[in-house]
Amino acid sequence: MNSSVCISPQRLASVGLDAKNTVCIWEWKKGKILATATGHSDREPSDSFWLFLQFWSLCGNALTPKRGIFGKTGDLQTILCVASAKDDITYSGALNGDIYVWKGINLTRTVQSAHGVRGRDGCIRLWDVDFKPVTKIDLREAEQGYKGLSIRSVCWRADRILAGTQDSEIFEVMVRERDKPLLIMQGHSEGELWALDVHPKKPLAVTGSDDRSVRLWSLVDHALIARCNMEEAVRSVAFSLDGSQLALGMKDGSFTVLRVRWENAVNPPVSSHIWTGLWMGKSCRATMEQENASSTGCPKLSSFVSAVGKPIINKEEVKGQRWASWSSVLGSDVSGIWPKYSDSTTVNAVDANLTAAVLVSGGDLGLVKLYRFPCLRKGLCSFSCSFGLYFGSVSLSLGLVFAFQGAKFKKYIGHSAHVTNVRWSSDLQCVLTTGGADHALFQWRFLPEEVMNGGLDVNIQGRTGMYGKTLERQVA
Repeated sequence: MNSSVCISPQRLASVGLDAKNTVCIWEWKKGKILATATGHSDREPSDSFWLFLQFWSLCGNALTPKRGIFGKTGDLQTILCVASAKDDITYSGALNGDIYVWKGINLTRTVQSAHGVRGRDGCIRLWDVDFKPVTKIDLREAEQGYKGLSIRSVCWRADRILAGTQDSEIFEVMVRERDKPLLIMQGHSEGELWALDVHPKKPLAVTGSDDRSVRLWSLVDHALIARCNMEEAVRSVAFSLDGSQLALGMKDGSFTVLRVRWENAVNPPVSSHIWTGLWMGKSCRATMEQENASSTGCPKLSSFVSAVGKPIINKEEVKGQRWASWSSVLGSDVSGIWPKYSDSTTVNAVDANLTAAVLVSGGDLGLVKLYRFPCLRKGLCSFSCSFGLYFGSVSLSLGLVFAFQGAKFKKYIGHSAHVTNVRWSSDLQCVLTTGGADHALFQWRFLPEEVMNGGLDVNIQGRTGMYGKTLERQVA
């Protein structure tokens, strides 16, 4: 994973999050690495930021660094961002909100208090070529702005400015209409994204994250409909059977139930959803205990009769049950999702489409996989025979090797981190997946077998954020 990237028409530079902060120069159109070098790891103990700036030069396939010289022009402090200009000029943003202007490797000028500390003033500022202020755009005062908005990145092309915030939002500003910033993207931030469920009847999905927010999404418009802020990080969500209530499982072990209210009770459109965020009772703290099989160390699969909550322990009784859905990573029907030598944490979530007889899974490798369902583990058997003369007698050696391997699957790439959850939409036309560290909700369009050239293979195509027997990715 990269902590930062910089792109040009031919080349791309990236800095990795590995222990050595490896610097790579790519010929990005060909996906080819031109040069690599070990970065730096000198960090400020208090907040783990870098206390210096390095300038790199590329000669052939060799990268050579030189440290920036602060001199008496500016304070030695953490540098948060850099941008290059013509005539060997470089601009850098400092932790205290100052902007440093560099000529070569020497600091030549300081623009003091250009922004708030760490860019938390929520403002986009335009400067002329001499770095004199022209105008200020305060996103906090926009229609969808809010107190505490913090800008983390900006990009200016022609008459449009894009600004990315700490809370995973993207604002678009037209330079000639600066007073009308438009919010074009929203998402989760902080921690990890694990909670996901779909509405039982409507094209809606709900997610919950460590950022303590629960969000309702439209699968048609690929847009955020409602948001409810909670007091604790959210790790699981589930709609009631009629979609009128929403249960939340918190990271601290408590749970909460919210009511989803509609403006128009008769056939309401997607755009009319209102989230009331009412408590349906006191928050209850639950203690959960995981049972482990003493012989293998794998979690046990427990089954329950939903009407009375009575556990079913007898294996034969479990085999006779017909399930309305399947979202458990354990069980005989999903034994094939586990690769050889994998442990019980490799696969994070599965969901079965019983109508099309397929199963989708997400795991720690960042892949979305599509299997046939039931997904059974395959056994491989090999037989060997040898004979020879041993002290005048014939000896015969027989060998039998039996090993299990995972079932065949198709894999789909999109998430940049581990896939934490997967769900089929209520109409079974698409799959939704969440990325733990990338905070992304992907929607994949489901293409049945008969659509795929009449072949027997299954597939999923995708568009990031939200779609995908092929999955086609679509994103939210």
